[in-house]
Amino acid sequence: MLREPSDIKECEYCEETIEKAAQPQYNQNSSDLCQLYNAIGRASSIMRPAIFFDRDNTLTIDKGYCHKIEDFAWMPEVEAALQQLHQAEIPIFIVTNQGGIAQQIFSHNDMTAFHHHLCKQAIAAGSYITDIAYCPHHPKATDPAARTCECRKPAPTMLQQLATKWDISLAHSVMIGDRSSDILAGQYAGCHSYLYEPHSDMTRFLAPIIAAHFGVTLL
Repeated sequence: MLREPSDIKECEYCEETIEKAAQPQYNQNSSDLCQLYNAIGRASSIMRPAIFFDRDNTLTIDKGYCHKIEDFAWMPEVEAALQQLHQAEIPIFIVTNQGGIAQQIFSHNDMTAFHHHLCKQAIAAGSYITDIAYCPHHPKATDPAARTCECRKPAPTMLQQLATKWDISLAHSVMIGDRSSDILAGQYAGCHSYLYEPHSDMTRFLAPIIAAHFGVTLL
């Protein structure tokens, strides 16, 4: 599910590979998704802070085991919030439990296509998602081997692996989600964690958090 850090970054949602650039050039109109997804992973000896989001009912509207592209929709003011985070050069990650895979409601390929679409929509909004980690396991999985794991939130594993891969300082990072499992995952990982109330204005919700932890004023 998650790859080990390396000097070559493989895009989660296309088949291309690119080298990490020391000083990447951002191109908002580029169709090269791989470049946009990985540009934030430039070589650096400094561990950076980042923001981690839950997906369903936080960034996107949850219609129940969302995996169909036609069901994709942002929560209120998420596009504006992501754009401002991008302008502030804050790396954006998504960590999401997707137990519908283990329950055979949808497949890994369905999830990949949905996330590919999500990332394209973020780019269209003037932002980008650096990386997405998802847990495909579930306690009610058909296959007993898929019922237990070390990655399902509230476990902090997805955050920890992304932090290792992208040189992120978890102690200076923020986790946002709508469930207690999101908050616990962030806390266990050592992040500052905040509970989001679904359908509230994301920009307004984030403003004091980003000011406090990143020193950036959202408009």
